Amino acid sequence: MSTASINYAFLPVKGSEQDTYATCIINGDGIQLAQKIEIELDNFKPEKIKIIKQLIENYYPKNSEKGIQGAYATHWKRHSKNTEKHGYFIDTKFVLTDEKSRIDLVFMYYKDPERPRLYFVELKTQSDPRLFEYKDDKVSIDKQLKKYCDLIKKYHDRLKDYYITLYKIKRELDLMPEEAKKINIDNLNIELKPILLIGDATIEFISVYEKKLDVKIKENCCMRIYRGVATNHLNFDEHGIKNVYPSRKI
Repeated sequence: MSTASINYAFLPVKGSEQDTYATCIINGDGIQLAQKIEIELDNFKPEKIKIIKQLIENYYPKNSEKGIQGAYATHWKRHSKNTEKHGYFIDTKFVLTDEKSRIDLVFMYYKDPERPRLYFVELKTQSDPRLFEYKDDKVSIDKQLKKYCDLIKKYHDRLKDYYITLYKIKRELDLMPEEAKKINIDNLNIELKPILLIGDATIEFISVYEKKLDVKIKENCCMRIYRGVATNHLNFDEHGIKNVYPSRKI
C-alpha cells in the first residue's frame, strides 16, 4: 500500500478553497481518500468546475497526449452538427484489469449500420520515444502493439459482450451521435489488430519517419493514422489514413 497527496483545489468538495492536501491511499483496489470528506453541492457550480478544468489543462495542455485524447473522445459532442457520420469514440482509457493493461481509445465505425466494427486505438505523440529505437525494447511500439493484438484475441468474446452492453447503456442515456443510434449493435465485429494514431503529426515527422515506422508496426497494426493536433476526429474516408496492408479494406 502507498499513499499520495492531492491538493483540495482539484476536488470539488469542502475544503477546496484551502491550500492543503487530501491524503489518498493507493492499493490493489484502486485509490481512496484516507479521510471522509464532506461534499458541498455548491462546489459543483459551473464556475468551480471551470477552475478545476483550467488546473487540469495546465498540467495536460491541448498538445499533450492526455489533451489530444480528451479532444478525440469529446469531438462528437463539441461538433454535434459537423461530426463524422460514420463513427465515434465510444470509450477512452479502457482497462483490462486481468492483464494490468489499458488501451487509449475505442472507436466504433458504422458506415454500414448493419455491420458496425470496433477498433482499439493506441494514441501517441510524435515525440514519444517508444516510436523510435528505444532503450527498453520491451515497451517499444512494436512490442506494445503485439501485446494489444494478443489481448484482443484472448478476450475477444468478453470485449464484444462488454461493448454491446456499453453501447445500449449509452444509447439509452443519449450519450452518442444520432447516427450511432441507428446501427445493429448485435452484429458488432471487432478488429483484431489495433490502430496506431499519431495525434500531433507534422509534415516533417511524416517525411522522416513514415517508412521506418511502417516497417516496425506492420505485423501488429491494421492501419496507422497521422493527424494534426487540431483535427480530433477519425474520418476513414479522408486522406491521411494508410492501411499498413494496402490490400486491406475497412
